[in-house]
Amino acid sequence: MSFVRFFAEGYIEQVEISRKNRDWTFYLVKDELLPQNIYRSFSKMIQDKFSHLAKVRFIWRFEKAEPAALVAEYWSLFIDWLQREAVTVNGWMSKAKYDVQGNQLTVVLLDQIGLELAKKKNVDLFVRNFFSTTFKRILT
Repeated sequence: MSFVRFFAEGYIEQVEISRKNRDWTFYLVKDELLPQNIYRSFSKMIQDKFSHLAKVRFIWRFEKAEPAALVAEYWSLFIDWLQREAVTVNGWMSKAKYDVQGNQLTVVLLDQIGLELAKKKNVDLFVRNFFSTTFKRILT
């Protein structure tokens, strides 16, 4: 797969390397959103290529992307990440809906039980953490 057209106007802003932990973090900047399927393919390809050297992580900043578009494109990536990071969520968040107004993201759950579980599991902190560490975007 050729990624050139998706990255033509993008650049690497910074790279952090931890020799001790064998971690490489690439800070990438791009004007427009990267389609999620390209994001996943690119990330997997680079991570696989360098897996013998280090664990590779990407932090993206999409300069012109509106928060609503970012969340719409990457909500399912967040759900996948949440199911790995908070195993006890057990997929019930995948049924949640969301609404974005400006930088405010509201998660809409199906019932009161879901709301109580989300509060108990601190889902709001997971949402903030994911979007701020993966995309340098603060959502409240």
